[in-house]
Parts: sequence; C-alpha cells; structure tokens
Amino acid sequence: MNKLTGNAKTIKIINRSLILQAIRKHGPVTRTDLVKLTKLTSGTISNLTAELLKANIIKEVGTGKSIGGRRPLYLAINSNAWHVVGVNIGNTKVVSVVTDLEAKVACRVDGKLNRAWDAEQQVAEVCRLIEKAIAESGLPRHSFLGIGVGVPGFVNTKAGKAVFSPNLGWKDLPVRELIQARVGLPVLLENSVRLGTLGEKWWGKGQGKENVITMYIGTGVGAGLILGDKLYRGTDEAAGEIGHIMVADTGQRCSCGKYGCLEAVASGPAIVRHASRLIQQGVSTKLIDMCQGDLNAITGEMIDQAAWEGDEVAREVLTQAGRYLGQGIAILATLFNPDIIILNGGVSNAHPILLPVIREVTEKQLLVPVKVEVSELGDMAGPLGGAALVIEGLFTISGIEWVTPIS
Repeated sequence: MNKLTGNAKTIKIINRSLILQAIRKHGPVTRTDLVKLTKLTSGTISNLTAELLKANIIKEVGTGKSIGGRRPLYLAINSNAWHVVGVNIGNTKVVSVVTDLEAKVACRVDGKLNRAWDAEQQVAEVCRLIEKAIAESGLPRHSFLGIGVGVPGFVNTKAGKAVFSPNLGWKDLPVRELIQARVGLPVLLENSVRLGTLGEKWWGKGQGKENVITMYIGTGVGAGLILGDKLYRGTDEAAGEIGHIMVADTGQRCSCGKYGCLEAVASGPAIVRHASRLIQQGVSTKLIDMCQGDLNAITGEMIDQAAWEGDEVAREVLTQAGRYLGQGIAILATLFNPDIIILNGGVSNAHPILLPVIREVTEKQLLVPVKVEVSELGDMAGPLGGAALVIEGLFTISGIEWVTPIS
C-alpha cells in the first residue's frame, strides 16, 4: 500500500467512525444532521452512509417532514444485525454472554474452572462455554463480529497473552491465539478488572462520565481506570494494582511478599482470616454456630449474613475492612480526581456496612470529595465489558479496521 492510498484509507476510517459515533449518540438522525454533527461534506456523508447501509450496520427508520424536496430519511444503528460474545474469566468462575450492539443480552452461560486442570484444559473449557453461548443464543454464526475476553492478572493486550495469572496458574499463555483457533472468531484480550470498568463506562454507573474508576474487592483487590474517556493500562499494562499499596502497619503477609497491603487486610480471604483470628482469641459470635465450629468453613457470605443479623464481631470485621478500603480509595481519588469510583466484587455485597465507613474515611482524607457508589451490574460488568471491547471496534478509530464487516 503506497502512502497516498494508506492516507486515504485512514481518512475514510476516521470519517466512518465519526459518522457511527454521531448516529450512536444522537440517532435517529438524518444525513443533514450528520453533516452538522460531524462537519463532513454532504458527499462524504452520502457515500459512507451508503456503505454502512449495505453492510447492514445502520438502517433507515422512517422519514421526516419535507422542507421543499424529498422527505429526509432517518438513520439509526442496526443494533440487532450484529452480535458479539463477552467473556469474563474469574479465578474459578466463567461468565459468557451474547449481546447485540446495544448490549441487549440474548444468552448467558456460566461455568467453572477446576484449578487442578492445566492451562490447555482450562482454555478448552472456556471455548466450550463460548460455543454453548453462541448455540443457545440461536443467532446465525455469520452475525458474530468477535469475542472480548477478560483474564485476571497481568496481560499483554497487543500480543493477546496472559503474562501472569497466578490464581489460574497461567504464564505467557497465548490466550487469544488458542481461543481463535478453537472458536474461529476474532478475539480481543483484556485484564478482567479493566474489562469490568469498560462495562461500567458503557452501560453502568459510569455512563456519560469521562473519568471512571472501579475497585474490585474479592479474592484480590484491583482497580480499573478510564481517564479522559480512554481505558488506561500503563506502560507495562500494570496500572490499577491498588491491592498492593500499604495501608496497615501490621497484618498478614500478602501474596506479593509484602506486609500491610490493602489486599492482605481487606480482600475476601483477609476478612475471613480476621474473623477466624478473633474466634481463636475467644470472642463470642454467631459465626461459631454458622460454621459449626469449623473455622475453615467460614465464608465471606457468612460474615455478611451475621453482620446483617447484628453480630458485633462480624460488623467490626467488615468495618475495619471498610476503613482500609477507604484509605485505598482516597489514594485513587487524590491521584486521579475521577467523576466516580464504583465498587464491585463479592466483598462489595456488604456495602450497607462498608460504604458508610468508606465515605467517612474519604471525607476526612480528601480535599476534593469523590462520589463512591456500588455497581448495579454485578458480575455482568465484566462480560458486558467484553462485549463493549468488540463493539468499540465499530465505533472507534483504533478498532474499526479490526472488526468491521465493511471491506
């Protein structure tokens, strides 16, 4: 491809992206509207909308009033003509969804990964769940644009590799290549926390906001950042590892080898360990009966339930975790000054106790207040983020060549 041809192609991609973004944001719109919204010429609008209509990406949805000529046709995104698969791989759980271009879910399939399996077996199970979701959706396979996949741990999105996913035991695993080979659809890979942040930005409490941070509190603690409307990964794609900042002078040793990390004192396992230590010290709590005296049987759900029932020990355990989480959130808010910080993950289910404590801590520590909310998407944030990852290929300049069905 010579330079002139390449430049022309790039300009066409940019213009097509501008048109699609305008239709998605303001539609239904007329071609005249698009000229005003995009500042493109009427000839460019006419040619590119004709291509988009032919590719079935947009559709005509009615006519407007005539102002001295033919009645203008209104254009909208043809959301149900194309479909995507969004997949979030957790430490043990996999959630796959099939959606249209507006994230309307046609099918959801859940599955589990056995940690005893090797990486190849685990990926094979993920692919089986993807195929099951596609089959159960009942949608034609040719309508699928691609698959967006979230993986816990460090990823290399350009190479499509899981660099290191300690809980899954994956290291330098070519996830994109393996899934593409089995399923036969294009795959985009992302860190699972960042994927959830993308889901919140598109369809959750981050809608309409330029600077969105999510904090996932579960087996581990991590943050995803969207800054200036763009997903922020960092130089080595290691941004958001908030779980490994020190917030306590003492505490259990963290998986990273340090002491006092946020993850070591406020994650789900850390909360369970704290409750178990207090019981061993002789405190009286409902948790003893709930676990039938077996401290190894205590779960975060038990602690949450006991706290709901007024158990003082359970409430204190969660309150302390909330104080530490508040410190971590205050650091994020100070550094990035986001529009909102959204909590998700299993521990966030205890938000009736955690959230007031977190807000109290942040109010004391911050010069500029921050809005802290709990996700309404729950475990759908990741899969919907996977769908968004692919859909962005239609609506953004960086991705449109990869996924668009237009030649």
